[in-house]
Amino acid sequence: MLPNADDVVSSELIKRALAARHWAVRHLLEAENATRAIELGQRLVKDTERLLGTHHLDTIAARNTLAYAYESAGQLDVAIALFESNAEEHQQLLGSNHPRTLASVNNLAYAHQSAGHLDHAASLFESVLAGRTRILGRTHPATLRSRNNLAGAYMAAGKADEAIPLFASIAADRANVLGPDHPGTLRSRNNVAGAYREAGKLEQARALIEAVVADTSRVLGAEHPDTLTARHNLAAVHRSAHRTQHAIELFKSVLADRTRLLGPDHPDTVSSQENLAEAYEFQNSISRSITGIQETVAQTPGIPDT
Repeated sequence: MLPNADDVVSSELIKRALAARHWAVRHLLEAENATRAIELGQRLVKDTERLLGTHHLDTIAARNTLAYAYESAGQLDVAIALFESNAEEHQQLLGSNHPRTLASVNNLAYAHQSAGHLDHAASLFESVLAGRTRILGRTHPATLRSRNNLAGAYMAAGKADEAIPLFASIAADRANVLGPDHPGTLRSRNNVAGAYREAGKLEQARALIEAVVADTSRVLGAEHPDTLTARHNLAAVHRSAHRTQHAIELFKSVLADRTRLLGPDHPDTVSSQENLAEAYEFQNSISRSITGIQETVAQTPGIPDT
């Protein structure tokens, strides 16, 4: 028996109305209004479950957006529980290797990383990477993102030496697939330099980031946000290498450009302000230490020759 045409139209209208409400919740998240997003997201999930069913894919998608809202609001335990149930439902409905299932596990990994569960997050990212590599191939954009996520998880866990080869392989593959001057390739090279800096391999980091600054300036322009980020990271390398005055000059230059281009309250501008302040503090600390050593030496009786 064919479905009634009115029922089909009614069902389609319901789905469209729910989709519009779902879009509104996502829009609130983009506007960083997590509290309102949670409020509307809870209503959306309740109505979607009632109208489409608990296990409908649109219902799972609504719960996923609600989980994002909780994560944005810092309610990580609630977000993790929702992401975990979504991953389990996707696995039951679609299988463990389906792209939606892998995306759900990826979301769960991010939430665990935000909550400081770093080893568990890395384990989940590893499982997503294995699945995407098997299904999509090593150089598929989604697989490259997974490799990047795993490297980032290693960095968050203080395992920079493990992150270096991952970031380096991503940069090489993106250069082959996208080209050496693609912004994604340049950002990957920047990540390699950052991992070398975190690992304490400062000369390698400096050489890499100086090349990234030059190439990003050439390709994207001196005032592009990616170029400013690379210059900021070069300053950080100089600070780590105790070339403090050079770091201060670079941080000041980046701060001036970010203030002019992005505004004084932009997160990147604030980051530059904080890093410049830390560099000045480090410089003053060294000066005080040197002064203290000189005073100590001056007050110490001479050691007789023997």
